[in-house]
Amino acid sequence: MDRIQHQGSDRWIAPPLAQVALLVDDDADENFVNERLIRSAGIASNVIAFENPVEAMAYLESDDRAPVDVMMVDINMPEMSGFEVLDRHRALPDEKKARKVIMLLTSSLNPDDIERAGNYPEIVYTNKPLAVETFFDLLKDKGET
Repeated sequence: MDRIQHQGSDRWIAPPLAQVALLVDDDADENFVNERLIRSAGIASNVIAFENPVEAMAYLESDDRAPVDVMMVDINMPEMSGFEVLDRHRALPDEKKARKVIMLLTSSLNPDDIERAGNYPEIVYTNKPLAVETFFDLLKDKGET
């Protein structure tokens, strides 16, 4: 941890758990809230949000970008479902994939979505709104904290 001086008192701050978090959700308000949560909780120092999953995939497929550590994807989007994003993500070379955590976020309680998510052992399926505790528990389970 780094030690900093703040208004005359010593305080300890931890570095962010990830450098880059990628948000993919067609709801701009949801991206805004999640970005603020990620930054304020110290989850990632850089947050990149896309409302269009096709554009998000183009970003992931590009060579001119920083590695993505954390990716959070909504299931229900008009241009491409979260499951389609996951399928395309799986096809990427390892160096272009999210390196630590992939979360599939949903506001749906559709049992078909829950069952289908079981086909993706690399992801964490969680309901919206995103809870910081869920994220930290996940990283702890993966040995990242």
